[in-house]
Amino acid sequence: MCIIAELEQEVLSMSNISRYIDDYSIYSRYIGQELEIGTRYSSPIRKGDDIPSFCLYRTKDKIKFKDFAIADLTGDIFDFVRVLIGGRNFKSIPLQQVLRQIDSDFQLGLYIDSGELPKLQLRKMEDIPSKDKLQINITSYQPFKKEFSDYWEGKYDILQPTRDLYHCTHVQVIHYTSLTDKHTFQQYPKGLCIGYQIGGRYKTYFPFESKDKKFRNDFPPNWVFGYLQLKREKDFCIITKAEKEVMFFRQHFDWDTVAGKSETTKIPKHLMDKLFQNYKRVYIWLDPDEAGKKAQASYIEKYPHLIPIMYPDYIKEKDPTDRWEFLKKAGMQQIAKQEILNLINNV
Repeated sequence: MCIIAELEQEVLSMSNISRYIDDYSIYSRYIGQELEIGTRYSSPIRKGDDIPSFCLYRTKDKIKFKDFAIADLTGDIFDFVRVLIGGRNFKSIPLQQVLRQIDSDFQLGLYIDSGELPKLQLRKMEDIPSKDKLQINITSYQPFKKEFSDYWEGKYDILQPTRDLYHCTHVQVIHYTSLTDKHTFQQYPKGLCIGYQIGGRYKTYFPFESKDKKFRNDFPPNWVFGYLQLKREKDFCIITKAEKEVMFFRQHFDWDTVAGKSETTKIPKHLMDKLFQNYKRVYIWLDPDEAGKKAQASYIEKYPHLIPIMYPDYIKEKDPTDRWEFLKKAGMQQIAKQEILNLINNV
């Protein structure tokens, strides 16, 4: 073997690719959206899958895929890319071809030849697979454990009456029921899991997990967290990003605050119209990251009367709860509170 080939094999390897990019990011790039781990979808690697039969699942150190309709259509991320390249003939695709394809598509620069390969065809938005809908129920600890109160009170000074107002509980078991075939299964959270309930529907939140495992819910898209708790006593309301911020603003300011199903899921128009009817001012305060800025700009484009709020550049924490937690460590919660008051009062 020539020295160049030896160098190529040393540099372009599965372990080296995994050093630079994780399995989940590769799956998401090729599928065209971020799938929930453990949830079944219509297969993105074959057509006509009317009953969702494809899923990603986590092993000890990898995220694998499985298509339940085909016995041997399973494996790790490198097998997945092999299927995308070769289709039903995927077993004949050499590993080096797979590694070169990933290296080229993600521009990792590991392959000694700098030339790019034609990119694998990504799925069009209208082709995104439909998800197997799951109904969620939870069993909560009774009473809640210390780690639950430590999280809310130790970090954010959000007390039990506020948590009770928003039906926020400490989850012991999550019960899932597939609406496709009524299959049921349970999840026993290993770390802290928080549950939010709106009218018998649930959202679970794992605050210390990675992005792909942090949230799951069966909320309808038009349900808005905090809407049922609006008091309409003040002349303004805030649209924020998530449940935690809604509860934070109620605890420390007694402000009316709402959040959509997710930061990228807009509050439905008929409810936005209600907010504008009931409040003189409606603020919007999302994260200063790329996704948050894009979502905030999209809101304002559709509703020009919204008043944007954002921390000044010298504040590095991304949201009010992170800022509160940071300053609380130095006993400076009052400064965090005054900063927020200044932003609201001086717009």
